[in-house]
Amino acid sequence: MFVLTILITYGTVSTFGNILKAGDMSVENFIESNAQFTADLYKEISGLSYGKSFLFSPFSVEEILASVWSGSKGKTALEIQRTLHLPDKYEDIETVFQSILPKLKSNNNLYNLTLANRIYVKDTFVINPIYKKRAKQIYSVDVENLNFNEAEIASAYINRWIEKQTNYRINNLLSPDELTDLTQLLLINTLYFGGKWEKNFNDPLTTTKKIFYNSAADKVEVDTMSMRDTLRYYECHAAKILELPYEGEEISMIIVLPNAADGWKNLTNFSDDIFKYPNYTLEYVHVELPRFSISYTIDFKHTLQKLGIVTAFNKADFGRIINITTEDVAISSVLQKTYINVTEDGTEAAVASSGLVASLASVSEEEPTKYFIADHPFLFYIRSPFGILFVGQYTG
Repeated sequence: MFVLTILITYGTVSTFGNILKAGDMSVENFIESNAQFTADLYKEISGLSYGKSFLFSPFSVEEILASVWSGSKGKTALEIQRTLHLPDKYEDIETVFQSILPKLKSNNNLYNLTLANRIYVKDTFVINPIYKKRAKQIYSVDVENLNFNEAEIASAYINRWIEKQTNYRINNLLSPDELTDLTQLLLINTLYFGGKWEKNFNDPLTTTKKIFYNSAADKVEVDTMSMRDTLRYYECHAAKILELPYEGEEISMIIVLPNAADGWKNLTNFSDDIFKYPNYTLEYVHVELPRFSISYTIDFKHTLQKLGIVTAFNKADFGRIINITTEDVAISSVLQKTYINVTEDGTEAAVASSGLVASLASVSEEEPTKYFIADHPFLFYIRSPFGILFVGQYTG
C-alpha cells in the first residue's frame, strides 16, 4: 500500500513583487488553477509514457489554450474554461496574463526564460483583427494565416520560426505529413528556460558513475552529481521532496523521490498534493542526482479531449477568432516539443548554452542531517512564482 501524505502551505518565495488582483481572480488563484491543470496533465501523460522518461510544459499549454478560450463561445469556451479551471469572465484571466507574462519573461544574468506561441489558421479563413491584436497584447500569441495544402512549404516555415525562437535548440517539430487539406487551426507553443544553480553541485570532474535502478530488477550506470548544502527539504513515509533553487531563488526545481524503487507508479494517485507547496524545513542535505537530459514531443489533442476539451477539436465555435464560415472549424493539433539538460552548473531547457558557467561548490566536512540519493525513478518540476513551467519524469 502506497500512501503519500504531504503537509501543504500556500505561497512561494519570490522577488517579483506583490500579488496583483485581477477582478475575481488573483494571481494566487491562477497559481492554484495551474497546479490543478498540471496534476491533470501529469496523470494522463504518465499513463501514455508509462515507465519512460518524459517532459512537458503545462504553463505553455495553459497559456495558448487560454488565448483560444478568449476567442471562443458557447460550449467550446465552457469546456476549455472547466478543463483549465479558469473563472467565468474572460476579463479576469486576460488581466492575469497581461500582468504576469512581462514579469515571467526574462533574459538576464540570473536566468533565461523565453515564451513563444503561435496560432496558425487556414488561409481561407479571415482572422478577426480585434482578436489578433488582443492575442498578441495579452497572451504574446501571434495569429496568422497559412496555406496548409502546401505541406512542405508550411511545415518548413513553421519549423524555421521554432528554430529561430529557440536559438536552434529545437528542430523539425512538424513534419509535412502532419498537415493535410483538413488542417484548420494549429497551435504551436514553446517555453524555454536556462538557469544556474543557486548552490552548485561539486566539480564535474568528481561526478562519478553510479548504479541507477530503473526497476527492482533492472539497473544501469549513470553519471551522478553530488553536493552537500542547506536546502529546503520535506519527507514522509512514502517520499522525499527536495527544492533546488536557481540563481535569484525565483525559480526552483523540485524533485519528488519515492522511497521505494518502483514508487513512481503510484505518484499519480497523489498528484493533486505533489504540485502544491509542501511544509519544508531547512536541512543540511547530502544530494546525489543523475546528470540527465530529456527530449520529448507530444500532441496534446487526445490528452485534452480526455480531460474534457472535446468541441474545440470537433465543431468549435471560434466566433471571436475568425469571421463566420460555412465550414466546420476545429483545432487540428496542439504540438509541443521540449528539451532539458541538467548538469553540475544548472539546467538548460531548450535554450542556448551560453552563460551557464558558474563557480564550483566547496565540500564541507559537516555531517549531513538528511540524505537524498536519487538512484531510482523520480518526478521533477520547475516552478516559478506564477506557476509550474515544466514537469518531467526521469527513469534512467
